[in-house]
Parts: sequence; C-alpha cells; structure tokens
Amino acid sequence: MSSEDDAAKLPLTERLSHKIWRVRQNAYIELTDKIREELDETSPIFETYSGHILEAAVDKNAPAQEKGLGLVEVYIDRAPKSCIEKTFTPGQIYKIVDSACGGRPKTKVLARDIFLLLLEVEVGDAVVAALLKGCKHRLAKIVSESLSILCDAVKQFGVVAVPVKPILSALPALFDHTDKKVREECNELAATFFRWGLAPVLQPKFADLRSAQRKELESLAEQIAAETEKPKATRVLRSQNPEFGGRAKVPTNASSGSSGANVTPELDPFDLMEPKDLSKVVTEKWFAQLSAKKWSDRRDALDLLIKECADPRIKPAPDGFAELAKYLKKTISKDTNVIVVARAAEATGLLGRGLRKEFSKAARVVIPALLDKFKEKKNFCVAAISTSLDMLHPHVLQLAETLDLIMEAGANPVPQVRSNTLLWAARCLESGQHGLTMRTPHLKKFLHALLGTLEDSSPDVRSAAAKVFGLLVGAIGERALGPFLEKLDPVRLKKVKAFIPKEDAAKADPSARSRSSSNLPATSTSATSSSATSSSTSAGSSTAPSASSARDTVGEPTLTRKRSKRSLVGSKSRKSGGGGRDASDSRSAAAAAPAPPPEMAAEQKYAALLSADQALLAVEPDFVLGDAGQLVPEGLLQKAASSSWQDRV
Repeated sequence: MSSEDDAAKLPLTERLSHKIWRVRQNAYIELTDKIREELDETSPIFETYSGHILEAAVDKNAPAQEKGLGLVEVYIDRAPKSCIEKTFTPGQIYKIVDSACGGRPKTKVLARDIFLLLLEVEVGDAVVAALLKGCKHRLAKIVSESLSILCDAVKQFGVVAVPVKPILSALPALFDHTDKKVREECNELAATFFRWGLAPVLQPKFADLRSAQRKELESLAEQIAAETEKPKATRVLRSQNPEFGGRAKVPTNASSGSSGANVTPELDPFDLMEPKDLSKVVTEKWFAQLSAKKWSDRRDALDLLIKECADPRIKPAPDGFAELAKYLKKTISKDTNVIVVARAAEATGLLGRGLRKEFSKAARVVIPALLDKFKEKKNFCVAAISTSLDMLHPHVLQLAETLDLIMEAGANPVPQVRSNTLLWAARCLESGQHGLTMRTPHLKKFLHALLGTLEDSSPDVRSAAAKVFGLLVGAIGERALGPFLEKLDPVRLKKVKAFIPKEDAAKADPSARSRSSSNLPATSTSATSSSATSSSTSAGSSTAPSASSARDTVGEPTLTRKRSKRSLVGSKSRKSGGGGRDASDSRSAAAAAPAPPPEMAAEQKYAALLSADQALLAVEPDFVLGDAGQLVPEGLLQKAASSSWQDRV
C-alpha cells in the first residue's frame, strides 16, 4: 500500500507514522480535530496518542511539521497536567527546540506558542531547561531564538511564574557570543530583568564582562530605573486563571480592595541571590585580631568583614552568628576608638541586610549597644549607627519586636540617645512595615512612656516623641489611641496632630470628621446655614460631636467605657487652667447662635452617626466583634421596622 488512497484506509495510529508525508499530514489534521472536540480530561485518547505527539512536532517534512506543531498545541491545551508532564520532559522539549527553532518563520512561531503554552500549564522548569540547552547550540539562529522565547516568557508571565534563577546564572556567559544578534537578544533579556527589579541580582554577575559591555549594561540599568511605569504580567498560569477553575494570587502588599486579576505578584530579588559564605573569614584568627591592642588591627579586622558582607545575601551560620554578635556588641560598647565603633556598627547593618530573619536573635543582642552609643558626639559615628539600625528594619526585626529595647533606651539620661532612638522609631513607622497592632506586646507600656517623653526637658526629645505619637495615630488609628490622646493638653495635642499623615489627619480631628461626613455643602449662602456652621466650628471645636459623643447623644452605648460628650480638644481646654475663658466664650457664642432648623439638626445627627461608624471601621475586626452586642440596644430593631418615618430615622 504505497499510494495515498490505500494509506487512507489504514488505522490512525499507522497513518501518523506513515512514510508518505501527505499521509502523515492528513493524520495530524484528523487527530487535531478529535482532540479539539474532546472536553473530558480523563478520556483515553490522550494516553493512546501521547507517543505520536512528539513525533509530529519534529517531522522531517516542513509542511507536515507545521500541522504536527498545531497538533501538539491542541494536545497541550486539552490534555491533563499529569499526561503533559509525562510526555514533555526537558529532553523531549529540546528536540522541538533543535528541530523547530531554526526552521521556517511559521514553524518558529508555532514552536514559540507551544513553549509559552507549556509555561502556562506549569511545566516551566522543563521548558526553561530545554531553552537554556538551546542557548548552547552550535547554530547561532537557534541560540538567538531560544533567548527571544525566554525574553517573551518573562515579559508575558513575569518573574514569579517563570523559573528565572537558572536563566540569570546562564545569561552572563552569552554576552561573549560571536554572533551580534545573540548579543542583542542578551541585552533585551537583561533589560527585561532590569524592568522587573532584578538589577541587584544580575549586575554582580557582570563583573567578568569586558569594561565596555559592563558600562553599557550599567547605563541601561540606570535608564530603566528612571522609568516610572512598572511591568505587568499579561498572562497567568492555569492554576491562577478563573476560566480554568484557578484562583488569582494577590501579593501581600496589595490593598484589600484590589482584585487579584489586576495585580502582579512581586518577587523578592533577595531570594535569587547566591549567598556568600563567611565561614572562611570569621575564624579564630579573625576574632583574635578583633581583640588586638592596636586600634588599627581591630579596624582592619572589621574592614575585612565589611568587604565580605558587601554581597547582598549571606549564608546563615549554624549558631546564627551569636558569637560574632557578642564580639560586635563588646566592640561597640567598650572600644575607645570612634572609628572602630563606626566600623562595627556598619558591619552589624550589613550582616542584618544579608541574613535578614536569620540575624534576628543576634540583632537583639547588638541593638541595645547601638542605641546607647548614640551618646557619641562624632557625627560620622552617629550616622553609621543610624544607617545600621535602618538596615535592621524591617527584614531583621520590625518595630513591634523592638519596643522593649526602645523603651529601655528612652530611659537613658543622655538626651541625644533618647531623641535619636525616637527618630529611629519614627523612620520605622514611616516605612509602613512596623508590624504594630492593638495586640502588640509592650504597646500599652510604650504609649504611657511616650506620654511622659512629651514632657521631656529636651526640646529635641519632645519633638521626636510628638512625631512618633502622630505616626502611631496614623498607623493604629485615632479611635484606638483616643484614651491616650485625651491625656494631652491642647498645645501638645496640636504638635502631635502636625505629624499625623494627611490621609489620617481628618480622622484624628473630631470637627473635621463631622464636617467631611456631612452631606451639607462646605459653604452656604443662607444666613441660617452660615450661623450653624460658625457655631459648629467655634473656638477649639468644643461643640463638634466626636464619634463617641454622637452615639451618646442618640442613647447608644459606646464600645468602651463611657466617653465624654466633648471632643478631645474641647475637654482638654476646659481642664487646663489657661483655657477657661476661651471655653466659656465658645459656650456663650454657641448659646447665642440661632438654633438650626429641624431638618438641618437631623442631617447633622446623621452625619455624626456616619462618622462614628467610619471610626468603627478603623478598629480591628476582632475588637469590633467582641463588643458588637453593645451596639444594638433592645428595641432598636423594632423601631427600624416601624411604619413611622420618625421612628425609622
């Protein structure tokens, strides 16, 4: 049966491997239609023809190979993942790279689609391994095509879905390729990695390149770093695609209101860096040099450690560098040479940057010595200590884990120690990664200590304490810290509010909350609304209802103990000796003002209730749920269902 007509009568399995290419081509088309119509992943068709799939992809005849590659694409799209993993191993995928990546334009496009589809069905490790093997091919056109496919994969799927670590390791060697197109593809792939924020990982690997190439890549990295638009993945894995029953992954830093389909998970470059081993540096001989009598020997020992810690990632030690931390603490605390102290502080920060959580226990040993050394008068030493502490936050220790150490340093008799310690706490809060919640240990004790620090004899300490307090209000919420804010006099309260972030400043101001929540216009042309506005915003905002006072007004219980109906500023102005006259003037002005009409009074009461509900949202869910029983007085639900509109209001 050598003729095509006789071959058409053969079974499909025989026609798929027939010696006549037109017979094979027709068989590929027929099998493609069968698989495309198969919707059940458990169908035996996938196992039956799995052995013929790769044969179709590497067909010797170019037209037949194009149909064979189309068959492979449909097979990958329909087959179960277990069958795909068994069929498409790195060795089998490399056969497609060798056969199709150097073929006709349409063949290369089909092969590219197959590799990207394999990445989508999460066979990425095998695909990357095969393409990296293709980067070592003797034909430059296959090398450049392999690099181009890898670049497309990173652009479309991002650096999280694609296993980029082996690509980053293999890329620097390809810059020395003799073919110009290969080098251009290397530059394009490097630029793609730079856009995804992997420049810190890739640039150290370029140390062995020629100076001209290295400068060109450094210039390229600087240009990309200046770009404001960040890349976004245009394709997702099947496990993250809702159309295939997947669930999109949302990064931990994404806001609660953002959907997983519109955000791209981020990859920490630290996870891709090769760790530096310090075991050959930190030896008994090194410890002896650090304890030498000559200050220059001690400095040289620390300089050697700083040089070795320049790598962004350090290999953890079995003891967590506990012994090294003890020596560094001793050097920082007791060494009489300021240069040695600054070097020890710098080494501590670099160790924390390279070890992260592996250095947390050792960091708690060194941090008290660093804070105490803020008493040093040399500016370069204080700057080195501040830089070191900043390196330890937040990847080594968050602010929530160092409150006890900060309180201990806050009791230091030297004002410079207290102020610089509080400024470090303020920088931790400004980073947004402080880890503080209402249940953080030592938080209540820290707040009480902060109240005392606001009355410190040093103006620098008072200013730093006010900044920390204001940032805490923005981080935790004004409602949670309300009892502590009530204890402040108007002058200190004003200083604290000056440091509250702008988006939280209105929430911390009771009168501002009342005004922003109201449906009334900001300015009114009528005399009645003008007088109502002036009475509600009179001196100190003493008559503006806060969230708790609004609930007391309508007879609803508060979440905590009974709160005063007066706002924070108004209550403190009445308590203070110098504010009695202003308070009485504001009360008389409010009494003299004409009463607002009933409609406006109802709107103001509704606005106060709305602002109170918004304040409740700032409290942690567990705290709200714990007191939810107090929010629904008996008989309230019956009034809400009443036929009378006054009862419902």
